[in-house]
Amino acid sequence: MHQSEGAKVKQIKVSIVLDALNESKTRDDVLLWIKDVVSRPELGHVQLLYTSRVESKFLRNIPPLIGKQNCLSLDKQAVDADIRSWVTAQLSQRRDFKEKLLSQDLLEAIRTKVGDGANGMFRWASCQLESLARCRHEAAMEEALASLPLTLHETYRRELASIPTELKDDAIRLLQFLVHSKRPLKLAEAKEVIATKIENESQGFDTKRRLFCETNILDYCPGLMTIVHATEKELHLAHFSVKEYLLSENLFSITTASISITRTYLTYLTDINGSYGDIIRDFPMARRAAECWTGYAALCQASEDIVRTIVTFLEKEATFQRWTRLYQADRSWAADPGPPRGSRLYYACFAGLVTPARDLIDKGADVNAQGGRYGNALQAASEGGHQEIVKLLLAKGADFKA
Repeated sequence: MHQSEGAKVKQIKVSIVLDALNESKTRDDVLLWIKDVVSRPELGHVQLLYTSRVESKFLRNIPPLIGKQNCLSLDKQAVDADIRSWVTAQLSQRRDFKEKLLSQDLLEAIRTKVGDGANGMFRWASCQLESLARCRHEAAMEEALASLPLTLHETYRRELASIPTELKDDAIRLLQFLVHSKRPLKLAEAKEVIATKIENESQGFDTKRRLFCETNILDYCPGLMTIVHATEKELHLAHFSVKEYLLSENLFSITTASISITRTYLTYLTDINGSYGDIIRDFPMARRAAECWTGYAALCQASEDIVRTIVTFLEKEATFQRWTRLYQADRSWAADPGPPRGSRLYYACFAGLVTPARDLIDKGADVNAQGGRYGNALQAASEGGHQEIVKLLLAKGADFKA
């Protein structure tokens, strides 16, 4: 549409909602973006709305940007009323409540205990309804209602404890992946995690262990995980507070989780077979495993068992070739990197794997072998900023002039 000369162009009012700022993993970047938007006169038609739990970083930075008068605390009584309304709607509309034909006394008890007992925590109320919905008969629901946990952490502790014994190991590993993965875990990848056993007596990846139905993965811990329909289906933690709780448990510390994740990835890469094209087509976690295992391995090098596993993986021609055919860290942009251009020691040094690098050298690896984008292991370690490996290589005779 053409505008006549001198005509004013009407600006459209734009509202942008930033919900749950406290869950952001890039808070400094978000705050810089907010500061940029509110400081630009040409964006006066843009209205920003934020929600967040009370946190010091936001309390310090946001009021000076938008004015204290624009920072409002939610009325807890109003929130509790909203939660009760939501609970009432769920009880009347959700099939897993409607089909149970619950008595009016029990329905009112749920409305009172869950709706009025949430204390402003919608996530708590949601968890309790999910737990009640899984009850198979009215007596079980009455018992569950009578013993509702008082806090979210207690709710999550019970969810973990209620995982069936035969699913527990896999459920814990899935949660470790979700807590510590830097990018979303695709549902197809999560199925491969389940199909990979890392216990010594049954270690290995087996396509026969793949779940028939993708949604069956929620059986492993339904209250803690959820399926998100993004570009591809992804498995996510059910809520940011789940991650907060899990990180408080030793099983989910970065070191413990890294051991589990590294072993899963290496076991998977050891057991898959085929040409490059076949592997990419048939094994959904192959590229991710090849790209990510060294990052987790670098965090758990204190484990002698893991170091032995890494060195064995690197020494075997088949696994070394399969890994580097899928991914080479010094050519990370290449979807199809081709055959390896560097030695085993070169790639270990570039990844910061100091203990495996020491073992490879002790077994005769040439510290001055040429190859790879950076030419040799010393240059690769320097490029990666791995000072301990640089010192190791120099002590073992690496030529710094090479």
